[in-house]
Amino acid sequence: MRKSFLLLSSVLAASAASAQTRSLAFTEASGLAAEADFTLKSGGTQIEIRFRNRTLAVPVGFSNSDQILTGLSFDLGDPGANAADPKIVSGTCKTGPSSASVNFSVQNVGANADVGGEWGFGNGGTTNFYPNFISGNMSGTTAFGGANLDGPTVLDGPQAGLVSDVHVALGGIGVIQDEVVALVDLDQAIADLDFLDNGARIEYGSDAAFTDECETVAHNVVVNDPLHFNLDNGLLPAPGQLPKLGTPDFCLQVDDPSNHCSITPGSVSFVIVNEAPLISVLLNNFGCAPGDPGNLMIDVFDPSTHYSGPKVWAGPGNPTTHNFFITFTPATCGIVCRGQGLWLDSSTPGRPIVLTNAFEFFLGL
Repeated sequence: MRKSFLLLSSVLAASAASAQTRSLAFTEASGLAAEADFTLKSGGTQIEIRFRNRTLAVPVGFSNSDQILTGLSFDLGDPGANAADPKIVSGTCKTGPSSASVNFSVQNVGANADVGGEWGFGNGGTTNFYPNFISGNMSGTTAFGGANLDGPTVLDGPQAGLVSDVHVALGGIGVIQDEVVALVDLDQAIADLDFLDNGARIEYGSDAAFTDECETVAHNVVVNDPLHFNLDNGLLPAPGQLPKLGTPDFCLQVDDPSNHCSITPGSVSFVIVNEAPLISVLLNNFGCAPGDPGNLMIDVFDPSTHYSGPKVWAGPGNPTTHNFFITFTPATCGIVCRGQGLWLDSSTPGRPIVLTNAFEFFLGL
């Protein structure tokens, strides 16, 4: 059973992403997943790349070496391999602050350790990769340089690649769990990270799988009750918001701006959210008009269900805001979540609860 990735939070601080940092998500049907954070350093001639395996369980159809993340490629200039495009000329590579090696044949290392002898860089000429890349494999790759920690003395991926956890027995292969941080030096300065719009691709094992950046665009869809018992458009995202991965305060708002249902100001509102398919259950006295049924469209018994509220509604045109934390989990890219709002209106006889429409939001980038 998949653990829900939406977390309710009553206190959330908004944070603006730096224009010089971008995060990419990668996922595929087998369950393999990864993420990469790019940060352009001062002066534009260095990029820090934090690269990690985010596979959450045993990937379907993959063996011990196939689960290991071994490379990341991108295109630093105009699309394609062009002589004038920026190139990687050197750099360093270390384990992440909470990472360590497992099964290294020469010396296991812990966090923030130099693994430049096991990882390298390249510029073009490698099958299924974009022109510029970091990799633990040998083909077309120049080692960053450093001590040999996992034999042989040359790059030999999937040796020294990345795992999130040992989901499949490694068979003696040495790996890093879970992140490497590469600082790459460029032969010319770049102004921004817009080159990532060209695309990015990762490799598992030695040609076991190549996966492109998740290209699902975050978007929303209102699903009105087809029986028209509920309040249409009563649940909407805050203006300008999209359900993007890594959004710490995705806001859903509950309101009856035209006073269509005559809900008593001061009533409290709730929002229900989960990953289950929509349902249709008529409940007496849950509709917009007193005495009408309402259509419950969210499966409140699904294990992924979360609730936000109660929050006091001030009246028409004054929406109550319910905050949700969407984690940056690559495996959830493209997942559809559903929500529904409701008021408790004990002041109106024959109608203790009013249900809104349902709302679908597609997680993406």
